[in-house]
Amino acid sequence: MHGAPTGTKARALLLISLMLVSLTPMLAPAAADGRDASIVLTVTPSTLTVNPGESGEYTVRVYNTGSNPVTVQLSTSEAQTQECGQYSSVIQQIPGAIDAGSYEETTMNVTLTQTAEGDCDTTIVAAATEQPEPPEPPGQPANEERTVTTEAGDGSGSVVYGVDLRMDGPADLTWAGEDPVEWDMEVENTGRAEATVVFAASERDDPGCAGVDDFSLSFDPSSVSVASEETESVVVSTTVPSGQDADKFCWDITATVQNDPSQNASDTEEISLEVPELHTCDASLSKTNIRVDPGKQGQVQVTFENTGNAEWNINVARTGAKANWVSVEGASSGLLPYDTSSDERTFTLNIEPDDSLNADSVSTVLIQGRDGGIVACEAELRITLGQTKGASVSIPQSMISNIEPGTTRTTTVTVTNNGNGGDSFRISASAPPGGWTVAFDVSTISLGSKHASDR
Repeated sequence: MHGAPTGTKARALLLISLMLVSLTPMLAPAAADGRDASIVLTVTPSTLTVNPGESGEYTVRVYNTGSNPVTVQLSTSEAQTQECGQYSSVIQQIPGAIDAGSYEETTMNVTLTQTAEGDCDTTIVAAATEQPEPPEPPGQPANEERTVTTEAGDGSGSVVYGVDLRMDGPADLTWAGEDPVEWDMEVENTGRAEATVVFAASERDDPGCAGVDDFSLSFDPSSVSVASEETESVVVSTTVPSGQDADKFCWDITATVQNDPSQNASDTEEISLEVPELHTCDASLSKTNIRVDPGKQGQVQVTFENTGNAEWNINVARTGAKANWVSVEGASSGLLPYDTSSDERTFTLNIEPDDSLNADSVSTVLIQGRDGGIVACEAELRITLGQTKGASVSIPQSMISNIEPGTTRTTTVTVTNNGNGGDSFRISASAPPGGWTVAFDVSTISLGSKHASDR
């Protein structure tokens, strides 16, 4: 009986030992399975233009994409180039830990020396370390890096003197005939001292740009006094010379701080003017007034002079209520020459009116020179309509019978004016046979045009 309990205890001890042994492999990996740090680094903008002598700011964000909080150490470095010797960067650290699924933000400033040129790449490195809850051990750290490019602007500045010139509208204009052509610009004093800024224009010798010797640029005002961090407006203007050939013309506009002893504070903007092909002309007529009878033909010459800056194909068109009276003899289009001894082309117009209007009426037809469907020039032709003559006679009774000798019979004769003007008609009859006489109550009548009610 005493042996039985002893065996039961032995079995109980054996079970407990087996359970402890089976639990040990399950706990050991958990202690060694700390997750690695995981972050995403972003920097905006990716490129930035900064005037020499000034600083530019970037926004840096670190996203914690891991499962535990992380602390981050940030550092920056410039590329090993000659230009980068004039660039330096400073980044603000992120205090404390960044929670899992969250992010923190800081700034980096890149400063250029007053003589900086070209551009420089700056690399930002973020080193993240996990901060798990004890007793969980931290995982592996994470490193992320991004590179941004800072470019030296064409302005320059210093602590005391600085200027920034920028457009307040389009820099590249296309001439549409306006006089003058104007560019709007703004001048900002980026230094600490009040600046007197003067302006100058110079030809920009870029591919596709023609010489600007025939142009003269002016500035309004010619100089400005600008307080620190204040802005003033200036207008650059020019007039396109008469007969200027089609081309593109380019300038550099430079603003300089006149009272800067070093004369290093200046900025430059590029502007251009496109002068397109101008298809314009003047029209003149050999006669501006002509009288033509219906059914007859008159002629007028129209001459077009090229007042544009290129040769172009001109079409002759006619508009007006009686434009169909006018036609072009031969071809109605042709090349209008340019830069020749006589930049003209002449066409012959045939005028052939009908009698659809009263005589002496005047019809106006516009003779146009067109560039495609666009009217480039026109001249006014006044056509006075001549008169057609004609009449018809009708008698309601073609025969009168049974006239007794010594008696008189009467009938009606109707006369109609078929001409397009008022006219007088003499009424007569052919010689009657012997013993007969024919008489009319009136020998002449006056009738209006066939277009009138009293015809």
